[in-house]
Amino acid sequence: MKILLVDDEPHVIRAIQQLVDWDALGIDTVLKASSGRKALDQMELYVPEILLTDVVMPDMTGLDLIKTVHSTYPETKILMISGYSDFEYIHTAMLNGGMDYLLKPLAPAALTAGIHKARDAWEKEDAERSTKRRNKQTMQRISHLAIENLLEKYFYQGSPSGVHTELVNLLPELTAAGSCQLCVLDQHYCYQPAGSELPDMELIESTLREILRRYESGYLIHYSAKPGQSILFIYRRQEETLQALERSMTQINAHTHLILHLGISELLPFPLCFRQAYEQAVCAFFYVLAGRTPRALVYWNPDMPLDAPQEPVNAAALFSCILGGDAKKLRSAVQLFSEEYIRENLSLGRLDTILTDLHGQFAVWHGSLQQRYDGYKLMSPEPLLWADCADARGMLSPARFCDALYKRLEVMQDQLRRSPSDMRIRQVVQYLEDNYAVPFSQEECAARFYMNREYLCRLFTKELGVSMVNYLNEIRIRHAKELLANDALPIKDIAHQVGYEDEKYFARQFKRQENATPAEYRARLISRWAEQ
Repeated sequence: MKILLVDDEPHVIRAIQQLVDWDALGIDTVLKASSGRKALDQMELYVPEILLTDVVMPDMTGLDLIKTVHSTYPETKILMISGYSDFEYIHTAMLNGGMDYLLKPLAPAALTAGIHKARDAWEKEDAERSTKRRNKQTMQRISHLAIENLLEKYFYQGSPSGVHTELVNLLPELTAAGSCQLCVLDQHYCYQPAGSELPDMELIESTLREILRRYESGYLIHYSAKPGQSILFIYRRQEETLQALERSMTQINAHTHLILHLGISELLPFPLCFRQAYEQAVCAFFYVLAGRTPRALVYWNPDMPLDAPQEPVNAAALFSCILGGDAKKLRSAVQLFSEEYIRENLSLGRLDTILTDLHGQFAVWHGSLQQRYDGYKLMSPEPLLWADCADARGMLSPARFCDALYKRLEVMQDQLRRSPSDMRIRQVVQYLEDNYAVPFSQEECAARFYMNREYLCRLFTKELGVSMVNYLNEIRIRHAKELLANDALPIKDIAHQVGYEDEKYFARQFKRQENATPAEYRARLISRWAEQ
């Protein structure tokens, strides 16, 4: 807390400084001024919480000073000191915000009590101001949330009149909004270099919201049917807002590893064409080429067809190779698939269709195989994401797409190749898959399935052609390879996460299976990303 002492006599200020225990009062800054003019300069610079001023001064009287301070800095608490007990002085001081009128010579107890009173009054009012600010912010957040929720209803209702009436009650200025523009950012398709951390979308959205707030031009909303999309609804000052958005997106791209862009709709009638504006913005966002750096703002135009049919992908050959069990044929089929569908002039929209179709095919294949191998729990391939297909620049890489797709299908093919005919061994295999990260004991495993250890080991090796321990090591190494892709994760921690208590034993098992140490394997991954 700060206090400003004002008196044209330096010895008075020195005396006040010595009479008061400032630390006990919680005052850490004591400012001084020898005249009313200089006091106003100090007020402007520091805005102290308490002002203690003399009445009689040459250039500006203390009464004139407190009038100015009271009107300009109403939160500052004012104390007057004077050698005159004139009623008019006291009356004028009280009318202009004065809390106390102290007579010279100053008594230490009275001076301390006066400052104490001013401090307590300021702290009480500050607590009330803080509560009001918090309540106001809470109401604003509630109001914004209600507005954003109502705006989302425009996506679902063919006739927006009911929603619009309710929305205008919360946001009266929308009555005059005859048009709108929508902008779309899909976080699933941020141009992001391979191996880099996921973008902080909350921070990015906060930046976009701040621009809309600053220009009082719109709201950032979400569409629950399209999770991951940030949608900007702009209903006024569109040109200024879009210019600010472009500057902000350019700055974000310049200071991060990301390349972000927004799809922008035409200026369309509001609220009747809200849904159309959204479709245009989505179309503009996905119209850009996946292998080239897009502009920060991509505006929709009639050359970007809204309802262009997307041919579904034909992945039947991939499933046939999975069933065939031949790894080389699977690799060849994936390469042919990639050459057919992943081209240099591929748009983000077409890539999105390919990835979505593949994810659907994965689910169908998994369901079909699960029925065929009833009782043997198969892992479904993880969905293929845009980030899996990006190179070191954040652009689409056919080679990385091909490699990522093969790895997912290889897991499924490997599961089928090893699927045992004996139901008991299937259960043991599933147990190993589910519990690879915990310490393993053959005796405990055999007891769990009510079998003799020696018999279980012989049966397992007969069914799968590999011992239980080696099979478990293969599972652990497979998961370790996935973790090694994160170069921020220490190899010792990876060993523990996949079930090895001894890092050296983990390294030996890894090298036996991969013909490389974990560190060498990670270095190859990083080198491969750099080349792409």
